[in-house]
Amino acid sequence: MATYDRILIRRDTASNWSSENPVLSRGEMGYDETNDQLKVGDGVTAWDSLSYISGDYADPLTTNGDIVIRSGGNTTRLAIGSSNQVLTVNAGIPSWQNASGGGGGGGALIFYDEGPLAPVKTNDITNYLTYYEFEDGMSQELWGIYHVPSGYQAGAQINLKIQFFALETTNNVHFKTISYLIREGTDAIDSTTNNHASTNSAFSLPGTGDVPNLITIDLTDGSGEINSVAVSEGDIIRFKIYRDTDTATATAKLLPYTGQIS
Repeated sequence: MATYDRILIRRDTASNWSSENPVLSRGEMGYDETNDQLKVGDGVTAWDSLSYISGDYADPLTTNGDIVIRSGGNTTRLAIGSSNQVLTVNAGIPSWQNASGGGGGGGALIFYDEGPLAPVKTNDITNYLTYYEFEDGMSQELWGIYHVPSGYQAGAQINLKIQFFALETTNNVHFKTISYLIREGTDAIDSTTNNHASTNSAFSLPGTGDVPNLITIDLTDGSGEINSVAVSEGDIIRFKIYRDTDTATATAKLLPYTGQIS
């Protein structure tokens, strides 16, 4: 019958290892009976300064949905992201970010309501274009309604993106909004109690006339609130868009079907 040599490695309790604090030879293993873990010597480093073989990768995950990533030369835990976030990489470092289209709702289209102060809606037959003509110095306004969808990322800012063009090539055009929060089951549809004036700056014309210009206008503050009240899925945001004081004198032509929420 064949016989085999039995190999036993050095072993002791955690307290004894620590009190002796030996330097293990290069490749020599030491077994910690208290913690059921191994260390491997390098011929230089004392026991207490060595890492356990499994210590650097002792399950770092603490919550369902956590993932393991490699960052800065170390294996570490990336905590589970929030609902509707996506995993992205920036400068080689993975992180969770709000999905494109953000908290607002993924680029939902906005259609405007024309009231008595609405700008003239022009159908340009020659160029097959339709646009609202916001004239300089006129008190014109369009109204829109946005229904905050299920899946909205609470606390995310909601922005309106619009496109306009103007024949003028210099100076600036300033579109602004005032938005009103209508909470489901709480506020009347025409409530103006909770409102937010946009903080976007005037848009400097690019030096070329009649080119589409995209601007972003905040409908909530940076914390997803209107008048310090948090926006929630199911709420309605009514808003009016108007041309504020600016330096351009030409008509700013807003394209009606380019309004999007992000």
